Amino acid sequence: MKITISMDQATVDTLMNTGSFLYGFKVVGCQDKSCRPLVWFRTREYSCNTYVPWDKEYQAYLSFNPVAPMSQITVLVPCPIEPGQTMYISKSDRYDVTVCEGGVKDGISIQNKLDTSFTIGISQRYNGDHSPGPICAVPLSGHNLQIIAPIERVMLWFSPQNIRSGRVIERAYNPGILIDLKDSPERAVHYDQDKGWSWGGFPWAESIESGSNIVDRLIIDLPFQPPSSS
Repeated sequence: MKITISMDQATVDTLMNTGSFLYGFKVVGCQDKSCRPLVWFRTREYSCNTYVPWDKEYQAYLSFNPVAPMSQITVLVPCPIEPGQTMYISKSDRYDVTVCEGGVKDGISIQNKLDTSFTIGISQRYNGDHSPGPICAVPLSGHNLQIIAPIERVMLWFSPQNIRSGRVIERAYNPGILIDLKDSPERAVHYDQDKGWSWGGFPWAESIESGSNIVDRLIIDLPFQPPSSS
């Protein structure tokens, strides 16, 4: 999967001079209303033609950080997983995890077998040279289940705000763009320092206003059937 961002040199120079980062967020499906989006990646590696590539490879993770506005989520016990599988959390002395088949078709299921609450979520690698970045976070109480479905939809914006990957963000810092890659593995968009984002008016993208609430755009409600027991 890949998004190509084209810019003129004047725009690139302005972004560089202001110390702006390119921020990326990923859409997921989750029925828990407390699920929140995280900064998936930030980078200053951009130019007149910038490529944003990623693979459909996921990890499930645990964390003890609370899900709250602007909280930083530190990933613990990352574990490779695929949609349709379930990660079981057990052995509280080491928080061992086991991945088994028997989940929902398009969802990543995380089942807590302990009397301990966690924050959990999924991560995805942005660019093969980078470690997987967490894309969402949601509380998981003892003996409960959460299901998260990765969706090939990405939000981008530029901002000089210095925000680390893994931070809970609920509002857009600057004008952004939401890009749907469900029907195509590649999209091309343009960014101008004055005019903002453009994409030819095609239905696979929409603009995001600065300051707008992005939770409902990045966390969508999907119906799931519970995974079969293991």
